Amino acid sequence: MMLHEVNVCDDDAFATMTDVESGKAPLVVLPLIPLMRNGENDEVIRRWIVMASTEAVESRRNALGVMVKVFAEATDCAAIWEKALEGWNMKRSLVWEELERDAKEHGENRAREEAKSWAREEAKSWAREEMQRAREQAQIEGVSRALLTLLNKKFGSVPTAVNEAIQKQTDFNTLSEWNTIAALASTFDEFRQTAQLP
Repeated sequence: MMLHEVNVCDDDAFATMTDVESGKAPLVVLPLIPLMRNGENDEVIRRWIVMASTEAVESRRNALGVMVKVFAEATDCAAIWEKALEGWNMKRSLVWEELERDAKEHGENRAREEAKSWAREEAKSWAREEMQRAREQAQIEGVSRALLTLLNKKFGSVPTAVNEAIQKQTDFNTLSEWNTIAALASTFDEFRQTAQLP
């Protein structure tokens, strides 16, 4: 996997939030919002909080809050983000607490650099997971489309119930098996029965 550096300073925070809300962009981009144009806007921050709150995994939700504060410090809107997140129900990360203790003992600059490094590594790890999920989803959608195309070409139009069952199936192996069954079946009914579809 090749990673390349992207400068998000010219990106618009409103447009990026819209992409996140619509599912076009993953939640992992949320910490970068303060770096973008309009990253200090109250409406952008309100939408950020709503979207960050949808992350079901508590440690990731907490990481979003930590990382957005780290990136906000690189801009002139750190105080705005700090104030906006005061009421946000974010548990303290054990790593973050350790970094704060280190800051008191060894100076803020070193601790800030360690926090940024930790946030970068956390973001990279999360991005890798999101990319893997996206690849898996793309594979499932590809196999599903291939199956529907095969059925339409081989047997004519596919009944709505079967079409919906295929589109709802999220297991790659099941869809692959259905493709094999469709390729070997002589009739649509044979395919439906063998694949145990409605």
